[in-house]
Amino acid sequence: MSARMTLAASVLTPLWRWRGAIAPPAGQRVLMYHAIGSTVPGDVQGRYSIAPAQFAAQMECLAASRCRVGGLGQTDADTVITFDDGYRDNLTQAYPVLKRLGLAFTIFAATGFVRSGAALYLNSTDLCALAADTLVTIGAHGDSHTRLTTLSGPALREELSASKKWLEDATGKAVTTMSYPHGAVDARVRDAVRAAGYRAACCSEFGLNQAGRNPLVMARTDIWSTDSTAIFNAKLAGEWDWMRFFTRCGL
Repeated sequence: MSARMTLAASVLTPLWRWRGAIAPPAGQRVLMYHAIGSTVPGDVQGRYSIAPAQFAAQMECLAASRCRVGGLGQTDADTVITFDDGYRDNLTQAYPVLKRLGLAFTIFAATGFVRSGAALYLNSTDLCALAADTLVTIGAHGDSHTRLTTLSGPALREELSASKKWLEDATGKAVTTMSYPHGAVDARVRDAVRAAGYRAACCSEFGLNQAGRNPLVMARTDIWSTDSTAIFNAKLAGEWDWMRFFTRCGL
């Protein structure tokens, strides 16, 4: 965590905790993970790879809480677990823990990573095995992991439709959810996502999804390698939702 963020946390987290104690908001919290134990390319700070034991402890806390864990957009779920990119450790490290605890989750796989054959990422056989479990939903994360806001209209449509079709062909399941690569979304991209047949999509804006939130720009709660169990529980409780002021997607 940067020095600026550490200072902000020391000041704003107690204030947000006090605010929540007065009027705790209701809504759906979507947790955002990436890798569980593997090195994430380009992650200079090492923020996005959670140690397996740390992840297991967090999921034990979640299972022991009163949170109702379910799928993205599921109206009776107040917590959703998601993974971006499609790292193979989502199968080898995260899945056994989540299966044991009976916790549903979603993997947003970038199809270019899957097709690359790199050992770091899930392959098509892995995706089929995961998709066969009713606890698991496979969603899209683009094909090339490019910022969608930088693409021309035809390239954007191809990126969205090609990744969706590839995943559907590979798993035999409908793909109706996605997350925006790098969290990059604007009104044009959001509308293209709707036109491509997606019903829910996640951005990288921090916070809770309250009633009336557009399902195509769902906020998430980013979980980092530096999060202790106490911080994880505080994020679940909404005590870090002040982070939304630093991460707004603009929609």
